[in-house]
Amino acid sequence: MCVDPNGWSLVGPISHLAHAASVGNLEVCKLLLDHGAHPHGCGGLWEAASAGNIAIAELLIDRGVDVNETISPKIQENLRPFKAHGRLEQLERFMKESQQGTPLHAAAFHDKADMIEFLLSRGANKDVQNDEGETASDIVDFMGCGPPEPEDIQMPLERRYEILDILK
Repeated sequence: MCVDPNGWSLVGPISHLAHAASVGNLEVCKLLLDHGAHPHGCGGLWEAASAGNIAIAELLIDRGVDVNETISPKIQENLRPFKAHGRLEQLERFMKESQQGTPLHAAAFHDKADMIEFLLSRGANKDVQNDEGETASDIVDFMGCGPPEPEDIQMPLERRYEILDILK
């Protein structure tokens, strides 16, 4: 392998594994893990949850990633290369998203009901709070789900109740 499996993606402040998870590339995730990528603390499960990719989430959990792992403790370590290269837009995006907490928070924010059910079935703790003191239910209740664009933040009321029922 010509790439450091624990290196950083060129497209954003995330590891190669987290990037592969974010775009749903199961084969690259397997390849990176098989060549020594550390699945813990890299944000891979968080990215898979955001994208709603259950196959990748299952792979990472089966490889030992804690279903309740947050990416926040890794913030300072992850930011070094982006501060050094002046990539402020990516840095700001990462800081905002890194406060979303656990993979369950990510799945709730991005309206991924199947992922929420999967994570709960694998032991996700629905009472964990993110850096803002919010649970996954709070995110659905107060912020809605979907992309962070203001016009898309609120989801239809029926959908919100459906997601909240799953999180009960």
